[in-house]
Amino acid sequence: HREKDLARIKKLGIRHVKVLDCGDERDCKHAAQLAKKSHPIDAAPTLPHAKCDAAYCRCQYGADIKI
Repeated sequence: HREKDLARIKKLGIRHVKVLDCGDERDCKHAAQLAKKSHPIDAAPTLPHAKCDAAYCRCQYGADIKI
């Protein structure tokens, strides 16, 4: 479903995304690092991240709209 979300965001003309973590103790340490940055949509990190050490990755893509 994450790839579909990314495709929908791109179809809307949005050029940047953020990785949205849940912000709790079950997130992996890489999720917080990814969530701090804006990523060009064509270079968005693959989810789950290769270094994810969480039991289940809950990260999602979110449109990064700068107004």
